[in-house]
Amino acid sequence: MGMSEPRISRRVLGGWVAALGAGLTGLPLAAQTPGASPATTAEWSRVDARGITVSLPQRPTRVVAQTFLAQSLHDFGYEVVGHFGVDNSVGEFQSTGDLDLAEIPFLGIFGSYDIEQFLALETDLILDFSWGAGEEAAFWYLDEITLDQVADIAPVFGISMAGTSINDNIAFVRDLAAALGADVETPEILADIEAYAEAANALTAATETNPGIKVLALQGSAEQVFLANPAWHSDLIYFGELGVTFTPFEVNEDGEPFWGVYSTEQLGIFPTDLYMPIGDLSSIGVWNTLPAVQAGQVTEWRFSTRVSYRGFAINLNELATAIANASIVTE
Repeated sequence: MGMSEPRISRRVLGGWVAALGAGLTGLPLAAQTPGASPATTAEWSRVDARGITVSLPQRPTRVVAQTFLAQSLHDFGYEVVGHFGVDNSVGEFQSTGDLDLAEIPFLGIFGSYDIEQFLALETDLILDFSWGAGEEAAFWYLDEITLDQVADIAPVFGISMAGTSINDNIAFVRDLAAALGADVETPEILADIEAYAEAANALTAATETNPGIKVLALQGSAEQVFLANPAWHSDLIYFGELGVTFTPFEVNEDGEPFWGVYSTEQLGIFPTDLYMPIGDLSSIGVWNTLPAVQAGQVTEWRFSTRVSYRGFAINLNELATAIANASIVTE
């Protein structure tokens, strides 16, 4: 999988409010949190996840976002005017929730965007996932050539997907939605926050009542498997904060922190009780011989593309159920 099919690294991409629930002492705003929102007619200035200040003469009203961010903002009551990166079929990530993508102009897939449509939409802000700091930071769905093109149309704002907990990233997106004019204190959103807190508590409870379950998130092909670094992917960071134990392995991908890259034959050397794959790995021969797989201890890695309380509560509940029902099959 190369840059023509984005995943979550340069090599394989192409991871707040008051406390709710006994197990959460708070959902803190991270260092990447945007500043206070000025009035609509005043200058709009925010610091993005890269640490870069994005300023406009007034609050943007014509926002275009990467598809999964479009859904994330929708969950917080903000609607973008266009999306890019993933077409209406969505595919393997299944992360668009209840947002009807057919109702929003689609500007193209990775590496093949309709730049004229960015102009026609009168875009005044572009949102994409990012990782890293400053001008050297990378974007998930904007390659360097496209980034140069769209940056001439409107400023590009980065939202962290790696190296920070998704708990903080969700707070960041909620605060951004508020800064864009959304009401993020509706009864529906507050109910989403409560359900998210309950799901987080359920995951912690599962790890405590069924301790010792080793979890491994991954994706793979016939030749290689990419083991997800739990210290770098945003969702895995939060799972770890909630008590999940991950299978140890060496991250050996040329200094890139997303993955440990191994041949498929090596997969069996990492004792694991519960696998979280992206997609179906049954075509990989060694996969079907693994004790956890034979025991049916496999749950889909939905990844961290829907950055909202409503969206990520699903991930938390699914992993809580999988851990609660798993048995230790490693020696």
